[in-house]
Amino acid sequence: MPYLTTDRAVCLLEGEQIVSRSGVYSFIHTYEHPASGRKVFLCGMSHVGQKDYYRVIRDCLAGCDFVLYEPISLTGRYKRRPPMGEEIEDIEDIDINEAIVFAILAYYIRLEEVFGFCGSPELTLEGKVFKEFYKRENWIHADLLPDVDSEDSFEYSPSEALRKHISRLPKARRLEIFYFFASRVMRMEERTFTKRDFAWDLTALDSQKDLFKILVGSTLQKKRDRKCFEVFDSVVEQHNPGIVGIKFGVAHMPYQRRLLETRGYKLVGSKKVCCVRL
Repeated sequence: MPYLTTDRAVCLLEGEQIVSRSGVYSFIHTYEHPASGRKVFLCGMSHVGQKDYYRVIRDCLAGCDFVLYEPISLTGRYKRRPPMGEEIEDIEDIDINEAIVFAILAYYIRLEEVFGFCGSPELTLEGKVFKEFYKRENWIHADLLPDVDSEDSFEYSPSEALRKHISRLPKARRLEIFYFFASRVMRMEERTFTKRDFAWDLTALDSQKDLFKILVGSTLQKKRDRKCFEVFDSVVEQHNPGIVGIKFGVAHMPYQRRLLETRGYKLVGSKKVCCVRL
């Protein structure tokens, strides 16, 4: 992991996320509309992070008239690690596409467990920190995905989309992806997965363009961003707020910034915030 032993920082997600020897960073971007004077705080979120990181985000959003957010809620369906080693007598005997989906979802879901036992009590989860905020009247669900505690059904299945996209890859590449995620889930179970492993994985995933494209496409990222700004336009039209906060995952930031700029908003400042200290 050379980037963790030098002063060189690695920029990910079109510069919206930075990994360096000292930690993982994202940004709070401040935009302003030159005609209306309306301000928008665009917060690119890490779904796991330092407690003081989330305090910075809370303080930023505290003065907003409205906050638009994406729901952060994980299911326990894939918490069991994928079959590995002697458990797989012959790789041909399993549905490799299903195994990859299982491993990917297990990886992301079990991150919450990792940061519970990695010896870093200063870490916590975004969904846990903001759960009560989502009940506030001026915090508005602005995503295609159902809200955190909603009982509404959603016909789109990320796991089905993952399976569809993965099946198009060459078999050798699918096996690489399976072992990439499955080996990490095993380390999580063994409690040897660390914050530095998490940081390394961020750079590794960003560099694997075929896999990164599949992950983004399977989560309907751009459709969800457009939905967010449909809600944004509605809030602006109905309430004419002075300050709006938008709290979405950091991977949404490049496209959301473009959507905001097409509406005439100009960047007036960006604050770099440490999500996870290494």
